[in-house]
Amino acid sequence: MGIQLTQMKTRQGKKHLDATIGANVLKHRKQRKISREELAAILEVNTSHIGLIERGERGTSLLVLFKLIEIFGISIEALLDETDTTESEDSRNAFAKKVFTLASQLNERELNALTFYIKGLLALRDKSS
Repeated sequence: MGIQLTQMKTRQGKKHLDATIGANVLKHRKQRKISREELAAILEVNTSHIGLIERGERGTSLLVLFKLIEIFGISIEALLDETDTTESEDSRNAFAKKVFTLASQLNERELNALTFYIKGLLALRDKSS
């Protein structure tokens, strides 16, 4: 039982760390106006790998971490900083709650239109990243 709890904490800790690093990679990449494609080429990984890192769905190797620090000109502390990511996550959750409340008042046709619109926005964002 103790081992499972320890493993669970470790997995949760890793997910949290991956999410924090990913949010900071995204923030610093956008601040420097570097596209995903450009960053992927510099790091010698594919573009989808960068997306997975930025979404916190995949961790990074130490080599990639050190390259990111060098590319962005930041410290390891800046890459691990939770301040901005926590505030950003809280504000996104509050916004999502508002959107959900408004969307719950729509009929099925209106919800389909909203879904179509959101998917279009996401596709545009992915093309420009």
